[in-house]
Amino acid sequence: MSEKIAVGAIELSSVGIGYQVEDAMLKSASIKLNIARPICPGKYLIVYSGKIADVEAAMATARSLAGPAVVDWLTVASVCLAIFPALEGAIPTPTERVGALGIIETSTAVSAFIAADYAGKAAEVTLYRINVTDSMGGKGLLLITGRLGDVEVAVETGKSALRPGFLTSAAVLPNPEPELLLAYGSAPSKKPEPAPVQAAPRARRKREETPVKQPAPRAKKSDSDGKKDAGEKK
Repeated sequence: MSEKIAVGAIELSSVGIGYQVEDAMLKSASIKLNIARPICPGKYLIVYSGKIADVEAAMATARSLAGPAVVDWLTVASVCLAIFPALEGAIPTPTERVGALGIIETSTAVSAFIAADYAGKAAEVTLYRINVTDSMGGKGLLLITGRLGDVEVAVETGKSALRPGFLTSAAVLPNPEPELLLAYGSAPSKKPEPAPVQAAPRARRKREETPVKQPAPRAKKSDSDGKKDAGEKK
């Protein structure tokens, strides 16, 4: 049985403090950084994963060092694994129209992870994209796709998991237009077309040339033979 993966995330109001906290966390526990970078407006976001003991130890270090610079934080002992490809933008854009699109917008980046973890565990849906960095102004965005009933359950569960004041907006769009999904996700997966098979060049057969037999050279008659012939004619 594979070991469960824990995840932690902390959002800080200072980029400088963010670097100090990141360094201290890496020195205090064995963790893997998933995101560690400045985000708008002048904040710093750290998302990491590992064993639950290491994740909790790193968070304790971060919160102690950062103090009032902590904007939001979380630790999840057994995270919904669908969070990671959604965060990396690795989910291919659907090639067919989806049943519904769920949207949860949060006031902090970390709150989007809370909503995503609860939503992904609540129903059979695809966590299509988690955007906490690009042009979000420090907010978080979660996009969910799937059947209408499942998406409705996932969005309601994700909303309910947020602390008061952290939900900016939420919606479920039945039968959304495909263009709504083009801004996010990776390119649709296509099967590579087999390369055309080129016939091997036919080896040119060398024409077998039959050697032409040269006539044997005629022997020259000697003077004695000539005289002999002349005597016989007499």
